[in-house]
Amino acid sequence: WQSTEIARLARGPSVLAPAVEVMASQLLSPDLRERIRLHLTAWIGREIERRLAALFAARRAALDGAARGLVYQLTEALGTLPRAAVELQLAELDASDRKRLGALGVRLGVECVYLKPLLTPAAMAFRAQLYALAHGLKPPTLADPAKPSQRCDAASPPALYEAAGFRLLGNRAVRPDALERFAQQVRALAKQGAFVPSPALAGTIGCKAAELAGLIRALGYRIRGTAAGDAPELTVGGRRRRPPERPPRPARDTADSPFAKLKEHQLARR
Repeated sequence: WQSTEIARLARGPSVLAPAVEVMASQLLSPDLRERIRLHLTAWIGREIERRLAALFAARRAALDGAARGLVYQLTEALGTLPRAAVELQLAELDASDRKRLGALGVRLGVECVYLKPLLTPAAMAFRAQLYALAHGLKPPTLADPAKPSQRCDAASPPALYEAAGFRLLGNRAVRPDALERFAQQVRALAKQGAFVPSPALAGTIGCKAAELAGLIRALGYRIRGTAAGDAPELTVGGRRRRPPERPPRPARDTADSPFAKLKEHQLARR
């Protein structure tokens, strides 16, 4: 969907507002080229909204105060944030706020906050594609986003995985729902003292048992014992207090962006 014989998408004013560039041609007058650009800009805006419907529904929801601020940050990040980046807003939410957010598909996890409807493989791949387009990168090829995690490709910036909906843990990009399950199991095991990482725990996050020590450490836990071998015995200590994370800097829509003026654009009539 990024290009046709007469037009292509390019970096626009924001990740949700790619620019449409109509190819120069002797067959197209300047007026006709502009009409084509406006028509395609409106179509692209509708297509983005269709594919990321939950994000736009959250944007339009009647929310106030901390809930509105939370949704703003969440949607600017394309649907997934580290919980540490929005702790202040979360602390201000009341029961009714949480209920309304839950109805929109917002999940308030211990590790991350995310829009659950945007975790389908198609939506995650599309989010990565939008990020790549907005930053002048080649269209990414993600491993199966339905799997709990995947190894990060050194050729792809970490921010691309985050825009797609993953959270980074060590050298793996982890789905936020899988990360929540994994973190919950680690918390329970850490209370027991020494334990041998099991294939079941590794399966929760989709890695080998030998990788678990590094991933548990990446969660902020102190680990004693050897990490060598396929099934090392680990003694997991208390979790270190991590400094608050900053949310990704949003690529703001401007007043002149195609997305901001989507409803104002209409194809000029002959």
